[in-house]
Amino acid sequence: MIKYTLLFLLFIISSPKLFSQKTMEKVIEIPWNTEDGCKLENLDFGTVGISSYQIISNNEIAILCDYEGIMKVYNIDNQNLSYKFTKDPYITWNRFLFSRNLEKFYIFDNYSKINCYTKDGLFINSFDISKKIVFEGILLLKEINNNLYAICNHMRNTYTLVENGIPLSSGEQETKKIDGVYDSKGNVIKISKISKTEFTITTSNNQSKTNLISLESDYLENEIYCIGSVDDIILLSLSSFLTFNPMKHP
Repeated sequence: MIKYTLLFLLFIISSPKLFSQKTMEKVIEIPWNTEDGCKLENLDFGTVGISSYQIISNNEIAILCDYEGIMKVYNIDNQNLSYKFTKDPYITWNRFLFSRNLEKFYIFDNYSKINCYTKDGLFINSFDISKKIVFEGILLLKEINNNLYAICNHMRNTYTLVENGIPLSSGEQETKKIDGVYDSKGNVIKISKISKTEFTITTSNNQSKTNLISLESDYLENEIYCIGSVDDIILLSLSSFLTFNPMKHP
């Protein structure tokens, strides 16, 4: 069994300073294992229930219930289920992104396709993702100016899947790769690991700069990932591994 802790950090580029962020705000409360809630199941490889979620309007949140394979949209104001839609039972949904600009869902089927649905859950079409990108591991889908990106390889690489609302071919996707992730303004943020307690953050914009992050940690291993940004603030997640106990098989 691997045990680890997860902490969110704020990095101020202009300072530069690093702050820990422990404040969370409850958006909605959903019951488990009810018809209007999400089913939770304990399996041999872990617990499944909710794989991803996104606020899709001022008062709506979409939640992908991976065990059921159902997308459920809730009203945040009254906490009720507004509607839900499902998929081909032989396809596994894993990640999704809702485009507010295009008013549609991009849903990654965990194999090699992006399935597109309207906001109301009607199937539009699907397109292929390069097998090379899938094998790197798609951790997150991100949209900037009607471009859809796949963030892979432990949040280290980014591939372009859609440009101006038009899907790219598998070959074009492979050539549209950057070393790092895009921020909300289209600038590139790259995190490099020097040691288990030292990392560098490089921001590529009009005034590119590299800053050193030093952690006070005696854990076995640490990893930092960029998960978002606003203005000159970068939101990071810090995973600190406590133990690496070998798995025991019967």
